[in-house]
Amino acid sequence: MHPSIRSVRAEDRAAIVDIHVRQSQRIYAHFLPPAYLFEVMPDEKRILWAARILAEGAAPDILIRVAESAEGEIAGFACFVLKPDDPWGIYLHNLYVDTPFAGLGLGRKLFQAGLMDISGNFGARGVHLTAFAQNHPACALYARLGGTIRERWMTERADCPPIETVRYCWPDRAQVLAGLGRMLR
Repeated sequence: MHPSIRSVRAEDRAAIVDIHVRQSQRIYAHFLPPAYLFEVMPDEKRILWAARILAEGAAPDILIRVAESAEGEIAGFACFVLKPDDPWGIYLHNLYVDTPFAGLGLGRKLFQAGLMDISGNFGARGVHLTAFAQNHPACALYARLGGTIRERWMTERADCPPIETVRYCWPDRAQVLAGLGRMLR
């Protein structure tokens, strides 16, 4: 059975941190140093998610959707940052699926569910995300969804060599949803 998608709950925080850390260690192993991935990054992610997932759920200006298996296991998550002053619009900051659930289309379903749940003034805004250029599978997905690269820069992190980062943009939410709909058929 495919996992269901729901809003984040406070008790999801540990599982989200675990997935974020393990998947980052796996995905970025070929271009980020092990010292960063295994010694620095886990603490960064614990701090990040402590600020984003509060006792009542997602923090203000944050929308988080999780995929949960029938057994109650968190299979993946998507985190959107909703800042009215963001010139690019809706920001998909994190999208991760745990390895046992890869290949089920959960990443696309989480992206779609989050975008469909965004309303109000954000509903008509553009969508953007950033990715390391060396994360080829993710960049290929964003290109297939019609995203265009609007910016490139070098990111520097603690004790890491500079890494090329790209910003993918869509002019509006409807364009991303149409692309996701085509892929999920």
